[in-house]
Amino acid sequence: LGTAAKVLTEDVIKAVLSVVLGLTSHMHFQVRKRAIVTLHAFHNRCPHLLAGEGVPEILQDALCDKEPSVMSMAVNFLFDMALHAKQSGDAAGFALYVKLVPALTGILRQVVEHKLHHDFNYHRLPAPWLQIKLLRFLAMLAAGNEEA
Repeated sequence: LGTAAKVLTEDVIKAVLSVVLGLTSHMHFQVRKRAIVTLHAFHNRCPHLLAGEGVPEILQDALCDKEPSVMSMAVNFLFDMALHAKQSGDAAGFALYVKLVPALTGILRQVVEHKLHHDFNYHRLPAPWLQIKLLRFLAMLAAGNEEA
């Protein structure tokens, strides 16, 4: 999966996309995490290929994953997708990400309350990079939107 994210061409990505999408529900968390990272790389290279493939729904499920590393990768990917929707002026697409505010604040609460495994701490700070990403994500979603 790591190599696929870096070297596959658009034609080959089309052929393997369904396999990678299926790996997002694999029983082993490292495979799920790598599948999300690979989809993120595919999105960065060819965003039009992932349209209509149900990727936002898969990532919303990954936000609820019991493994924090899978959840963290989903946050990163969703942030980039929301940023892409905002920059392209896709108001309807961006509205889908605004609906994630309760889930994102719940994740942030878990992180701040030290609910994640201590392996995610950095100098006794709970997952500082995830906290920063979540705060940036929430700020982007709330900008100009009082409901968020």
